[in-house]
Parts: sequence; structure tokens; C-alpha cells
Amino acid sequence: MQRGRTIVVVVTLLFAFAISPARAIPLQGPDGYFYEFVPDLVTWPTARAAALASSYQGVPGHLAIVASAAVDSFLATLAPIGWLGGTDQASEGTWTWADGPLANQVFWIGGPGGSAPGGVYIVKQADVVYSTATPVTGTLLAWPARAAP
Repeated sequence: MQRGRTIVVVVTLLFAFAISPARAIPLQGPDGYFYEFVPDLVTWPTARAAALASSYQGVPGHLAIVASAAVDSFLATLAPIGWLGGTDQASEGTWTWADGPLANQVFWIGGPGGSAPGGVYIVKQADVVYSTATPVTGTLLAWPARAAP
């Protein structure tokens, strides 16, 4: 009888792991931020809420922002697609970063044929999804490096 209980426990533990896998350890990007790709199928509002509710090393997170070619290339190695922190909810066609250190900074004006304001980095690697109601498989979370005590 003892052997049967052991098998059930092992099977239960394996099943629990299969339906709730461990989260990946965030990787530090070229800008000092830590990034994580979460491969869940979610809408932008859900991804943003999860990012804002997240923390790493005690630091609150936000959806990833792309302010340089180095970060753009780094994020492309983490995921081919995923929600970033850009939104045009405040003004249709005027894209800003929703949260983080560049919150409210305009980075794109217009649709696919639009342009970036002078001096602002243009996201090159992104597969663009213009509807926040469209579920996308993947969210890119970001956390600044924790300040030294």
C-alpha cells in the first residue's frame, strides 16, 4: 500500500509542475534593466496589469520599453513577439510609453506609415499589433536594476 501512495504523490507532483511551470529568471539587458518574457496568450490591458503588479528583487515592474538599438536587439533574442509598453489610448495615432522612466514620451506618430519624433529611437524588431483587444502570445516585462543600499 505504501508503494501506491508514493506513485500517486510523484504523479501528482509531476502533473502540478506540468500545469504551472516555474517562471524564468529575468535577464539583465544592455541598459541595466532586467527583462523577462512571459509566454501567456493575453491582451495588452491584461499584460500591462500583470507587469505593473510584478516585482523583481523588490523593484516594481512595467511592460518593456525600447529606447535603443541595443535593447531592441536584446529583446528580439528573448521573444519574436510580445507586448511592449506602447499605447495610443490617450490620443489615437500618437504612441507613447505607458509606464516606466519614459512614461508619456511620444515615440511614434501615425500608423504603419508614420514616423518617430526627432531623436527618438524607432522600434525595429517589433511585430506591430494595433488592437489592445487582440490576444498576443507573450509579454515582455521590465524592472530597473535595484539601487545599491
